[in-house]
Parts: sequence; C-alpha cells; structure tokens
Amino acid sequence: MRLIDLESHFYTEEYLHYLRSRKDLPRLEPVQIENQAGERLRLEPDLWARSQPRVVQASLDLEKDRLSKMDEAGVAIQVLSLSTPGCELFEPSEGVAQARKANDALAQAVRRHPDRFVGFAALPAQVPEAPAPAEATVPVCPTYGPR
Repeated sequence: MRLIDLESHFYTEEYLHYLRSRKDLPRLEPVQIENQAGERLRLEPDLWARSQPRVVQASLDLEKDRLSKMDEAGVAIQVLSLSTPGCELFEPSEGVAQARKANDALAQAVRRHPDRFVGFAALPAQVPEAPAPAEATVPVCPTYGPR
C-alpha cells in the first residue's frame, strides 16, 4: 500500500522575508519567549501563533531532508501547499505576486520530483479576475486547484 500525505506545507525564504517585512497584518514579528529570541505569526491584533523554528526549517526544505523523512515514514507522495498565511490575506497586488512566486517554487519542486510531490497552487482569491496561478502551473506539473 502506498501512503500519501495529503496535507504537507512549504515556505520559501522569499515568502518568509516578505512576511517579516510587512507592516500590516498578517506578518511575522520578533518576540522574546522564555529569554529566547523567536518569532510569531500575527494574523489579527489579538490572534497570533508562535513560530516553531524547527517546523519553519523543515517547511523550507523541498529536497533531501524532506525526501529522506518521507522514506523513513513510508510516505510515497506528499501533496504540497503554501503554509499559512495564505496569499488571499494580502492586498490584491501583493497577493497575486506572492502566489505566483510560491507557485513557481512549487512547480520547480514537483518538476524535480514528479513521482514524490503533487501540489495545490496558492490562489489569490481576493482577485477573482486575476489569472489563476493554477492555470499557469498545470501544464508543467501536476498542481491542482480551482479552475
């Protein structure tokens, strides 16, 4: 039996840099937790989640370590999607730009490992008239999403 991980997420360094540079919410912001420097993802003024460095590092890896951990766990295929926050939470032009960049990175990973990765494209839903990133990536890799 082949195991398929249906909910695996990724980040890119560029996406994390964008989240750290934002003044508006959502954004990544520095915090001190138990005398240690860290980050938290602030989604709303009173809603935030502590960022786990180990999880963020693992989410950046779309190659060797991820594949070896998949092998160790007996996972044949991962369905990848951009981690939170989604591009639909940004200003329209930024949402479109960030979705395209994330989808380009996703398409590259799927092209490099088509037998191991499948992707759900990030969609800037706040801009329904924008060309759907999924349409741009479907011809080159098996990414799926609304049409």
